[in-house]
Amino acid sequence: MMQEPAWSWPVKVQVPADGGVYVEQRFSARFRLTPAQQAGALLLEDPSGRALIRHALVGWSEVVDDAGKEVAFSAEAAELMLGIPYVFTALAASYSDSVAGAPRKN
Repeated sequence: MMQEPAWSWPVKVQVPADGGVYVEQRFSARFRLTPAQQAGALLLEDPSGRALIRHALVGWSEVVDDAGKEVAFSAEAAELMLGIPYVFTALAASYSDSVAGAPRKN
């Protein structure tokens, strides 16, 4: 059986802060490839994209809580992260960027 491709990719989260500004925080997500047919089915099931990212996200590093303590990856921790709108947006953008391939230079 062929092993599913998996890779680590940087995630840049724009965290809202007082004064109408954002503070960028970064971590590394570990994604697995979701084949196109399966991705399409997940998007039909959940147009928000959460089901797709839930399937693709298989780990992370450099995720810390408010006290600076590292947060271990688990299904429960991932659900909490997916429930934070700006974290979900950053994860979805990173996954999309990672599977889209290198941008073309003109």
